Amino acid sequence: MSMRFLKEPTVIQGSFVDSIIYGNYIFLLTDNNFVEIRSSKKNTVISTLEIPSNEFCYSLEVYNYNLYIYDGYKIYSYSVKDVLNKHKETSKRIDQIGYNFSVNSRGILFAEGMNGVSFYNQKENKIKKVDSIECEVQDIDSRPNRALCNSDFNTSYTLIYKDNILENNWVKGKQDFENGQLIKYITNSKFFILDKRENMLTYNNDQFQKEQFSFYPVKGAIVDAAATEKLRVIELENNLVISPSRQIGDEDWYNINMSDENNKSEVINWKVFPKSKAYSEQVHVIKTNQLEILTTKEDIIKYPNIKQVY
Repeated sequence: MSMRFLKEPTVIQGSFVDSIIYGNYIFLLTDNNFVEIRSSKKNTVISTLEIPSNEFCYSLEVYNYNLYIYDGYKIYSYSVKDVLNKHKETSKRIDQIGYNFSVNSRGILFAEGMNGVSFYNQKENKIKKVDSIECEVQDIDSRPNRALCNSDFNTSYTLIYKDNILENNWVKGKQDFENGQLIKYITNSKFFILDKRENMLTYNNDQFQKEQFSFYPVKGAIVDAAATEKLRVIELENNLVISPSRQIGDEDWYNINMSDENNKSEVINWKVFPKSKAYSEQVHVIKTNQLEILTTKEDIIKYPNIKQVY
């Protein structure tokens, strides 16, 4: 388990379910519906916020200094400025049953499972013919915007929404999408598809770049994946594997067991920040009683490109 391309992790003790770094702050969602806000430089608690939900809150996002927390039934949103200044926090509530959400300057995209995908701002539009449990939208206010959606680990597709109308859209290389298991953003303009043969296809400016992975069977099947300009994370049944964005030798892949030998600690969640210019080099790994923040070293781009089995 090499740390050659990673710095020693920053560890924050606590029972967390989600995290995000934004500006100079780390936002931590606890397992009892509190949000803990820390200074990213001093790692000290600045403020805490209790979410008035009777359900289990499991997802948070920050966009344009607004904090969003989701419990699968409602989104609660707060002004980060009010929370930091410890003013009386007033939440805005959006009732929406779903699995996942994503925010940009136009509104909020919800993945609603078999009910489809909905886009919320002043009015709502739905596609009911597609199944989606996960969705992502770009941060930039481009026309048209592209939404990336996953129904499960066997189907992925893109949607174009323009003037609040959602419609199916296949980019160049439709056959690669049809074989896709997972689709995620790398930057606002670049995304990747992971297909059923463990190929990672990076899409940028109507061009695909293909790369193949091969993992030892003991690590198990691929469960999830994410990438940024600086690094890649692949979750397998038994391991979380982190590597630089430029593939190097297997001695430089960092492996984290999904659970320890006694099952006293396990990986609950993990997160990267592909659309962040400041934090694309970070991976947040949430374990049973702590958050580990892993950061790449600045000189990883000096390493050569080497094909290996991991």
